[in-house]
Amino acid sequence: MINEMQSGLIALIRSALSGQAEILPQGFDLASIVPLIRRHHISVIAFCGAVNCGISPASPAVETLLSDVGVHFSICEGQQNELKALTEAFEQEGIDYILLKGAVIKPMYPRSEMRAMSDADILIRTEQQEEASKVMEKLGYQKGVESDHELHWDKPALHVELHKRLMPSYDTLYCKYFSDVWNSVKPVAEGKHCYQMNPDDFFLYLFTHFAKHYRDGGIGLLQLCDLQIYRDKNSLDEELLLKELKKLHLDVFYRNVLETLDAIFNEKEQTEITATILETVCDSGAYGRQEKKQLSWATRNSKKSDDAKKIKHRMVLEMIFLPFWRMRIKYPILNKLPFLLPIMWVVRWVEALLFRTKNVKQQAKQMRKMTTEEILEHQGKLNFVGLEFELGE
Repeated sequence: MINEMQSGLIALIRSALSGQAEILPQGFDLASIVPLIRRHHISVIAFCGAVNCGISPASPAVETLLSDVGVHFSICEGQQNELKALTEAFEQEGIDYILLKGAVIKPMYPRSEMRAMSDADILIRTEQQEEASKVMEKLGYQKGVESDHELHWDKPALHVELHKRLMPSYDTLYCKYFSDVWNSVKPVAEGKHCYQMNPDDFFLYLFTHFAKHYRDGGIGLLQLCDLQIYRDKNSLDEELLLKELKKLHLDVFYRNVLETLDAIFNEKEQTEITATILETVCDSGAYGRQEKKQLSWATRNSKKSDDAKKIKHRMVLEMIFLPFWRMRIKYPILNKLPFLLPIMWVVRWVEALLFRTKNVKQQAKQMRKMTTEEILEHQGKLNFVGLEFELGE
């Protein structure tokens, strides 16, 4: 079950989003959860909630949050200016795009600044990726890491993830479901290159993204707020959602998350399942925990074996011999010269030993500690809330 301090934080979130004062748990100490607030990127929300609930603005904890708020406002303004310039450039160059996640939900909050945004996620047509990259370079962005489904671009004021597809290909069920998104979207206005999903489709994507991260290592309180805010601001077809989520094997998890949102925002009585979901999210932070991500990786592999030694052996092999699709992203030369794969494996090993020794040692340590019981327990916790790794993934 969530503890008193986490319960107090939930009350602050509820107060900030409703604008109404909340009764905080007796003995609630805001200062003790400032690190948790920062890990979840909800300083503005917590500050607004604290003021609404009558915590003195002169208290050290509120002053600390106020300092965070000032920094966030500056970041937020820079992000919005950069995003505006980028989308205007896409319009001018005739590049079709779909804004995703925070860029869409941010304006729906009582104050847009409440919704921290670590990056801007934008889906681009596959055939326009090269043109989009030229626009990014022209605007001064530096090309970063490329993953299976997105390409990262950096600028001091904004980090952008240009998506090739909505879901990574290794999540085969989710990837296939969202593969034809461009066939169902419409431009926001005639002659515009900005496209948008209808509310039901966007929420399906938003919830699937939430479920994926919950399963794969954790997701934060801000994303729970996103689900609630989006549901409040849009009229959704619940019957349709359940029908489609069943295709994604997420209908049970969806019902459980709805009950969790009810417990948070409508103060409905908690159940063991809602408490488990809320505790998991509180423990995750904005991006999940590395040890949980590795445990989830092992759990995915446990579908092929229930022995920890075999699972860890398979994980080690996967880490040493990355599959071709991941190697060609890291080393683009493989797109033209695929026969160089064995050589590039060696190059990667040398790079890891020379420049990422600490990271390699940490992963190895976490893996050594992992037991069959932990893996089975993790899968059990996922099953309990309605999630499971698919055999085809």
